[in-house]
Amino acid sequence: MKTFYSSTFDGLGLTASSLCLVHCLGTVAFGFLLPALGLAVLTDERMHQLLAAPVMVIGVLAFVPGFRLHRSWLVAVLAVLGLGAIGLSQLLPAASWRKWMETMLTIFGGGMLVIAHLQNRARCRQCRRRK
Repeated sequence: MKTFYSSTFDGLGLTASSLCLVHCLGTVAFGFLLPALGLAVLTDERMHQLLAAPVMVIGVLAFVPGFRLHRSWLVAVLAVLGLGAIGLSQLLPAASWRKWMETMLTIFGGGMLVIAHLQNRARCRQCRRRK
């Protein structure tokens, strides 16, 4: 049962983290075009909150059972770094540097989570093969 949860949520987490990463990189690279294309909603602050919440929940649901199965500290460290950066990005105080810092933390966190989900998935598969 643990492996089902981990692999299912790893797939969802990989998708959510990748979308988060693409959104942040795309907003930085093409932010000036989004209003002209009628996509200004993608730069809205609520979009980060909307993406961050499921990324965090799915991450925990994938990494906890995965860690219990494979005990890989590499995956745990990558997951904590990624989830911590995403969480911290949502707790920054209102300041002139907030948007820049939030974007950097989110890009870093999304990248760490993509790597962590891939590693988690691979290590869970190895454990299942051994049994």
